[in-house]
Amino acid sequence: MGDGLAGLTVLIGVQMPALTTRRFFGFNVALIVAWLLFTVILIREYRKAGRENESTIN
Repeated sequence: MGDGLAGLTVLIGVQMPALTTRRFFGFNVALIVAWLLFTVILIREYRKAGRENESTIN
């Protein structure tokens, strides 16, 4: 899935003539930050669910 999304990002960058190299770089950085934030939120929720499940079992 990651390779497909990377390919889609490059395709968007190539197809948009108004997208300069600097803006394409900014777009990629924004995507990286978004993925990292999503990952942090997902890990926190996973840990919270694990603690809740553990307290239910005991």
